[in-house]
Amino acid sequence: MNRLVRQLVVSAALVLGAVAWRAAAQENYYETPAQIRGMDVAEQIGKTLPLELTFVNDEGKAVALREYFTNTNKPAVVTLVYYDCPLVCDLVLSKQAQVFAKMDYRPGKQFNALIFSFDPRETTAKAAAAKETYLSAYPNRSEPGVAEGWRFHTGTESASRELADALGFQYRKLSDGNYSHPICQFIITPDGRISRYLYGYPDDARDLTLAIIEASEGKVRKTIGERFLSFCYVFDASIGKYTLHVVRLMQVGGAVTLLIVGVGIALMIRAEHRRKHATPAPALGAATPTVTTG
Repeated sequence: MNRLVRQLVVSAALVLGAVAWRAAAQENYYETPAQIRGMDVAEQIGKTLPLELTFVNDEGKAVALREYFTNTNKPAVVTLVYYDCPLVCDLVLSKQAQVFAKMDYRPGKQFNALIFSFDPRETTAKAAAAKETYLSAYPNRSEPGVAEGWRFHTGTESASRELADALGFQYRKLSDGNYSHPICQFIITPDGRISRYLYGYPDDARDLTLAIIEASEGKVRKTIGERFLSFCYVFDASIGKYTLHVVRLMQVGGAVTLLIVGVGIALMIRAEHRRKHATPAPALGAATPTVTTG
C-alpha cells in the first residue's frame, strides 16, 4: 500500500508541475502589451452612462439609451465607430461579428450589441446598411431576439460627444473629413455602468465571454465550465486582456489533486481492511479432517 501511496503523490506532483508550467506559458504569451491604435481612452470604470441620451436606431426610431438598460438584465457590448470609415471600423465590426459567431451567447438573449456612429453626417440608411452587412455573415441571425438585440445607431454631434466622453473615448475630426479614434469595445453592466474595456480588434471569444459574465454580475453565468473560466482568468488592465491566474489555477489543481490522492488512499485502506478480515478459503487439495467416534 505504501508503494501505491508514493506513486499517487508523485503523480500529483507531476500534475501540479504541468499546471504551473502551462500557467506560466499562458502568462508569458501576454507579456507584450497590445498596441492601442489611434487616440487614447481615458478609462472610467464604474461610471454610469448618460442614459437620458437619445439616438436613432437602424429602423429610424428614436430611442433613449436607458431603454437598453431598464429591466433588461442584460449587459451590453458598446462600440463607437463611423460607418464611412475608410480603414479600421469595417474591420472592427467584421471581426466583432466573427467573434459573436464563436460564442455560445447570443446578441439579444444574454447581451445586447450596441453600435453608435459618432459622425453626425451619417444617416439611418447607412446604419441599416451596416446592420444588414454584418448580420448577414452571422450564422444565428434568424434566431429570435438577435435583430432586436444587435442595434446600429446614429446621433447628433452633441449626443455622440457626450456618450464618447462618458466612456472616455477620444476622437477628433481630421481635415479630410475622416476621424482619428481608438479601437475599443466597452462592456456595460445591466444598469448602465462601465464594467470593462477591451482594446484592439475583436478577436477573442473567450475574452468577450468573460467580460460579459463579469458585467452580468452572475445573471448570465450558467455552466460549471464558465464558472471555472471566471475563477481562473483575471483581467490585466495593462494589456486589456484576460490572463490565466497562476495562483488560482494552482488552487484548483491542488484541490483536484488532493481529492484524487484522498480517494485513492481511502480505497486502498478499505481494500487492506477487507483483505485482513476476509475468511481464508481452504487450500486446494487439502485433506478433509476425519472425525471418528469410538
